[in-house]
Amino acid sequence: MDLTNGIKILVDRYQRSGQGHVFRFFDALDVAQQRALVEQAASIDLEELDGLVDLHLRGSGEEKVDYYQLEPAPYVGLPRDDAEAAKRWESAIQIGENTLRSGKVAAFTVAGGQGTRLGFEGPKGTFPASPVQKKSLFALFAAKIARSAERYQTRIPWFIMTSGINHTETVGFFESNNFFGLDPASVHFFSQGLMPAVDTGGKIILADKGTIAMSPDGHGGALRALVRSGAVDRMQREGIEHLAYFQVDNPLVRCIDPAFIGFHVEAGSELSSKMTPKAYASEKVGHFCLYGDSLRVIEYSDLPSELAELTQPNGKLKFLAGSIAIHIFDREFIR
Repeated sequence: MDLTNGIKILVDRYQRSGQGHVFRFFDALDVAQQRALVEQAASIDLEELDGLVDLHLRGSGEEKVDYYQLEPAPYVGLPRDDAEAAKRWESAIQIGENTLRSGKVAAFTVAGGQGTRLGFEGPKGTFPASPVQKKSLFALFAAKIARSAERYQTRIPWFIMTSGINHTETVGFFESNNFFGLDPASVHFFSQGLMPAVDTGGKIILADKGTIAMSPDGHGGALRALVRSGAVDRMQREGIEHLAYFQVDNPLVRCIDPAFIGFHVEAGSELSSKMTPKAYASEKVGHFCLYGDSLRVIEYSDLPSELAELTQPNGKLKFLAGSIAIHIFDREFIR
């Protein structure tokens, strides 16, 4: 293996990390394949990977949650004939509307998935979701964002996270539909990050002799992708301070909600989340909970059933607040 100094340093780093097998077929590759493997390997943060393997596969340092110490997270409910609560909501709406008019809010959709589970070929956002006109999910969101921008006489940029498997098709879909009437300069696409696939021993898997098997890093990588893509820097240049997050498979979402924005701004929050009351104890949504001083989402598959079924004196579920993946992030919190 005749290696230049830069490549030798990279290979040595992989050897020290116990991942040297990535280069075991290097001599059998042609020059183009070697170059591609080196570029792919150089893009991987081995220290980060080792930390993830240590946490999730070896289990060292992973926190063990005592679920019986959980308490329900507090939330601000709809006013429901409560005059004081109604005043609080009116105040939040006013704050949110003022924040929108000042141009400090952008929308963010995670849209890296395909429509496979819907029996649909193509990016999930292109699925014809409306029952009569068969408008796509993207078209529905675009209309809501455009209406909010019109109502508050402001510009609301839209950041859309795609993936390697649907980025080109997603961008092409917007172009072929004239961006659904939005200003193309206000719609920003970027692809989610990739992480190397590993086996049960934490070893990087090769897709073939010259290619590392990579997998999308999912919704959890959305904030990192915003930073690495330059989207957060763009937000700062454009004066965007708050990012309204929602997922592509929610046609009913209120993309831009003044009350939600207002409560977030009023509280000086870094991250705010919407909840919906669970319909029944075993409903498959995450639970907003307090664990000591920490606010958490505990997955339905993790919360013991006897806790999920606990009720309050009024008969409502104790752990009532279900996570529906609608959030507001502060820009600098993302960074």
